[in-house]
Amino acid sequence: MKRLMTAILTLTLFLAFSSFAMAAVYNMTVYADQATGVIGVNGDYPLAQTSGSSWSADNSAYKAEWGLDASTLFGRTVTLSDVVGMSYWTKKPTSHVEQAPDWYFHFYTTPFENSPGSAWYGYRLNTEPYFSANLNENVNEWNQWAIGGQNDTNALRFFDSSSSNYWGSYTDPLWEEFLTQTGLGDRVYGDQELLSIAMATGSGWNADFYGLLDGLSISVKNIDITGAPIVDTYNINFEAAAVPTPEPSSFLLLLAGLGGFGFMLHRRNKA
Repeated sequence: MKRLMTAILTLTLFLAFSSFAMAAVYNMTVYADQATGVIGVNGDYPLAQTSGSSWSADNSAYKAEWGLDASTLFGRTVTLSDVVGMSYWTKKPTSHVEQAPDWYFHFYTTPFENSPGSAWYGYRLNTEPYFSANLNENVNEWNQWAIGGQNDTNALRFFDSSSSNYWGSYTDPLWEEFLTQTGLGDRVYGDQELLSIAMATGSGWNADFYGLLDGLSISVKNIDITGAPIVDTYNINFEAAAVPTPEPSSFLLLLAGLGGFGFMLHRRNKA
């Protein structure tokens, strides 16, 4: 009996500590009115977990753009080397060979002395779908773009646009290689703290560009309370608009109406 109790206790402790090492998944929904130059597109989305709608550029602004502070998203300090995954989905009626423009992604890092970009950020790191390694897309269907390796489909390439007018090429490094490189001031990119993230369309292209965006996901390294390594995933769903919640007065009117309806049925039954 004593051995059985010891085994049960050991198993209980193992399961308890194992649960701490499980990866955490956080889900966030943002709406079109929280971005610039964006409209919602109902009924078109890539995944069940992003069902409802997606975003499109509204073709009126200088560019469509949305951003979020890293502290708001992660709730802690994250360096670029902590980022082990990032992906998002787009859909457009032409291939990237026919027309290059699409939604692109920014990592902004925290500013430092003599930052190359500006006073409010250090580096601005870009990635564009049409530069992806092993490009393989379906026209007018949802395609996923992601951090990946040499053998992965649609693996995003990264470049630093903060210090020049350099806007990328088909030979830029993939994520793991990019992290080991240095920017101005000999600062290794992987060591830089993440300030914010952003999705956008190209400046000056918004009036002619039509393409949908949804399902951004970022995975970052973390440790649990036992010190074991884990990976947390942050999923961001782009939706048209929040479903309005009825005001309390609306509930009261609804209940009153239902009560009256019930009363009339009761009287009819008695008659």
